[in-house]
Amino acid sequence: MNALVRFWSSTGPELGRLEKGMVMPSGLGDSAWSELLERWAFGEAQLPAARRPVPVDEVLLLPPLTESSRVFCVAQNYPAHAAEAGGASPPRPIVFLKPPSAFVGHEGTALLPQTSEFFDYEGEIAVVIGRRAASVPRESAMAVVAGYTVANDGSARDLQPA
Repeated sequence: MNALVRFWSSTGPELGRLEKGMVMPSGLGDSAWSELLERWAFGEAQLPAARRPVPVDEVLLLPPLTESSRVFCVAQNYPAHAAEAGGASPPRPIVFLKPPSAFVGHEGTALLPQTSEFFDYEGEIAVVIGRRAASVPRESAMAVVAGYTVANDGSARDLQPA
C-alpha cells in the first residue's frame, strides 16, 4: 500500500508518495494538492519521482490539508458520545467547520487553548472527499470518496454551548 503525503522540504511543503517506510519526493508543492489528490485517489495519475527516496522518519510529515482545504465535522453523531456530554444525539447532524490550521502532522504537537480548563480529545475516522461535490445522493456518495485516514480531534468542551 502507498499513500499520498505532504511533508516539509527545503523549499517548503512538498507532496510525495509513502511506500514501505520511504517517502518518494515529487518536487510538487501545495498548489498541486487538490488536483493531484483527485487524480491520484481515482487511479488517474502517478506521482513523479523528483529525487531519491527519504526514510519517513527523516521527514516532517504535515497534515494532509492545505490552506484551501475544508474540514467538515459532525457533532454528537454517536448516541453514546452524546450521552457522555449529557444529552442525546440530535435529530439531524450538526455540521461545523475546523480550519486547516487546527491540525498538526504525524507526531506534531497540538497547541491547547489557554482559555480552556477541559480540553478533550478522541480518535476519529476521517473521510477524504476527492472530487468537487454538492447534494450527492446517498447511493452515489462513494463515487466522490478518495479514501480514509485517522484523525485526533480536540475540543475545548467547557467553551462549547450546553
